[in-house]
Amino acid sequence: MNCTKLLLAAGLHVCTCLTCILYVQVTQTLNWLVRITSELETNIVAVERIKEYSETKLEVCCIAVMNGVFSV
Repeated sequence: MNCTKLLLAAGLHVCTCLTCILYVQVTQTLNWLVRITSELETNIVAVERIKEYSETKLEVCCIAVMNGVFSV
């Protein structure tokens, strides 16, 4: 009878340890997914900004400085 209780206790201990390991792995995977998604969104916004800025018309003073009419 003592052996049975000992085996059950050992099995419960192993099960608890495996559950903790699985919990940590799932948490790490979710953190990684959030980090990758955030980085992807940041890169997409950067490309959108570059596109928008390249399509924006320059102001008259900027054009004059670029053509050498005025010096900065």
